[in-house]
Amino acid sequence: MNLLAEEEIYVTEGWSGHIYALQEQGHDIGYMDPPNGLGWQECLFVIKGSPMEVCEKLLNFMLAPETSIAVAEGQKYPPALEPTKIDLGKKIPTLSAFDPTGTLDGLTFANPTYWNGHEQEWSKKFHRIQKGY
Repeated sequence: MNLLAEEEIYVTEGWSGHIYALQEQGHDIGYMDPPNGLGWQECLFVIKGSPMEVCEKLLNFMLAPETSIAVAEGQKYPPALEPTKIDLGKKIPTLSAFDPTGTLDGLTFANPTYWNGHEQEWSKKFHRIQKGY
């Protein structure tokens, strides 16, 4: 992101929230999701043995529209809310990767079974490449 901001590079892969943050700082940077580009989502998990009542309260709080919107505005990534059913305010629809249809049809999401089945092999190769051999 620093290289983009300093105009050392002009085209790169980048996270939409990081690009949006640079745009907010006044950098003249565009953003696009290519057709069938890789999509990503974050998840919340409850670990076995956790106090369920407290965890349910936390999850309900995090999933509440007002919380989800506030987090999305702060992080600059669209929330996991249905934009055709919930008023997301003025800022969310301006976020780089916002999909007003809520379908995310233009993105490809990794198959977790395939990904997890190859992750160790890929990690070994990645670390070799990262080290330069």
